[in-house]
Amino acid sequence: MSAERLVGYLQRDALPQALWTILFLLAAVTLGIVVGWGAVSLSPITSIFLLAGLVGSIAVAFSPGIAVIGLMAIVWLIPFGTLPFRVGFRFTFLDLATGALLLLFAWQVCTHRLQLPPRTVIVAVTLYAVFLLVAAGNGLRFGMTEDAITYSIKLASSAFLFVMLATWLHTPSAIRRAATWILVFAAGEALIGVALYFLPPGTSISILSRLGRFGYPIGGSVLRYIADTPLLRATGTSIDPNLLGGALVFAIAFGVALWASQPRRWWLLGVIGLFLLCLLLTRSRAALLGSGAAVVVLTMLRYRALLWLYPVGGIALVALPQTRGMLSHLISGFRAQDRAAAMRLDEYAKSFKLIQEHPWLGVGFGPPPTMDTFVGVSSIYLQVAEYGGLLTLSAFGLAVGAALWSMWRGWRSGVPPEIEWVVLGSLAGLTGALVTGVFDHYYVRIAHMATLFWLIAALGVASAWTSRVPATATVDSS
Repeated sequence: MSAERLVGYLQRDALPQALWTILFLLAAVTLGIVVGWGAVSLSPITSIFLLAGLVGSIAVAFSPGIAVIGLMAIVWLIPFGTLPFRVGFRFTFLDLATGALLLLFAWQVCTHRLQLPPRTVIVAVTLYAVFLLVAAGNGLRFGMTEDAITYSIKLASSAFLFVMLATWLHTPSAIRRAATWILVFAAGEALIGVALYFLPPGTSISILSRLGRFGYPIGGSVLRYIADTPLLRATGTSIDPNLLGGALVFAIAFGVALWASQPRRWWLLGVIGLFLLCLLLTRSRAALLGSGAAVVVLTMLRYRALLWLYPVGGIALVALPQTRGMLSHLISGFRAQDRAAAMRLDEYAKSFKLIQEHPWLGVGFGPPPTMDTFVGVSSIYLQVAEYGGLLTLSAFGLAVGAALWSMWRGWRSGVPPEIEWVVLGSLAGLTGALVTGVFDHYYVRIAHMATLFWLIAALGVASAWTSRVPATATVDSS
């Protein structure tokens, strides 16, 4: 083949069939060599992960929709999973999925294959991500560990995922399938959480300890109890019951919105019941309040048929022994009568003091500035202010507010009927998360929860844009 013909093929963005065959054979040989080397030099498990990584990379390049589904599966089912070996760092599955998707997105933007929509919410979320990185740099004056730097990059990346997904998802079918996959994976995690709760403690410990190969804790610490009591809390594969409860806020919002839409899907009541049971077993008071707020938003905006749930839910909360225990646990939290609630009040007082001392850019993600202070508080708003000061908190408020406003405007101006439940479920779920975040910090502190937060926001915004924005690029999540 002459140089002129090769240049011509490249300029037409097409390669001859013979060249494609050669490239495919080279890739197959490389794949065999890498997997064989991993099996001989390392271990069969390592070779399996090398194979999965290579296949995943190909999937990202040729089918971003599959990669997005994989990201959702990781967030819900194995959020803390890490590679069973080190490659410089101990990468998590979430790191690899996020990095691959963002690299593909950056390549599409840089090669002009994709154009970012000129929307206020895109600018606002990008500004928040940039402020997170600025806060990390500001924290260097107090000392920054390798983990703190990585941590700040993960949180900023989760916000950039919003930009990516909101830009990619522009067809009703892709949006609907993505939201459906969220419900599928959420149901899987809820089922795991309920099953592990009711299994004998020894069996649950044995099952969860098998995840130790992938960076999970092992031994008796995998089970969580309410402080100073023998009351077990459901965790699933989320390690912490509050994390599982916070994720279920979104699942309940989506499930209720889908059930309340037309036509009625009565089988969904079983799925929603599974979500509620798992939520109660986590004994997460903040997530319970957030889920209630999400249902209230759905009722006020669109689905008046949900009004009958209020008396039924109230009677069940008072009548059933399990829910009565949750109600008393909730009341004790409001009255600060238990140790966890009392610790929260102490955290709030110390957090206000720290923010007053470093109001504008916070103290970063590293160690606290003095020995008598600590960075960490059970509130997403105070947590963001500690990390990045009032400037970053304002950017966060602007980004979330712009996302909610986009959903509201899009829904009011009309969206395709088949995805109305997605935009309303996203709006309600995000509102529920903001209520939950008054008493917990994980949506802005834990990487996979931040990813889930911005993923839901992206789904809602993309749904709101479907009737008003021409499709510049799509990801079919089939």
